[in-house]
Amino acid sequence: GLVGNGGILGGQTECIEPHRKHDIITPHAQKRALASEGDQVYAGSGSNAHLIVYDIASGTPVDKGQVVAGEYSIDGLTVGPDGRVYGLTAPLGYLFAYDPVGDGITTLWVYPGPDTGYW
Repeated sequence: GLVGNGGILGGQTECIEPHRKHDIITPHAQKRALASEGDQVYAGSGSNAHLIVYDIASGTPVDKGQVVAGEYSIDGLTVGPDGRVYGLTAPLGYLFAYDPVGDGITTLWVYPGPDTGYW
């Protein structure tokens, strides 16, 4: 994936698979994390911690909204063996899960340290 210029919104992320390239155009240009499963690409924005789901087959990005109120970005994403998409936010370091079947987002944990962030 490609990240737009710092602070500039409205760009694209490129998703490359063998013999094909997809441009994912969304209002949240700073994609800080990417994960994929099947025809779905999950992108975490660097602007207000929005989760974007891009369907390769239809070419449609869907903004699932801010995963945790007040968080700035999604800095890590992975698809678990249960099919849910797990992510980490900043600055406070929330762990969340997105269920593509039920289309819901659940907050699982927050970093308990005295400093902000999970790093």
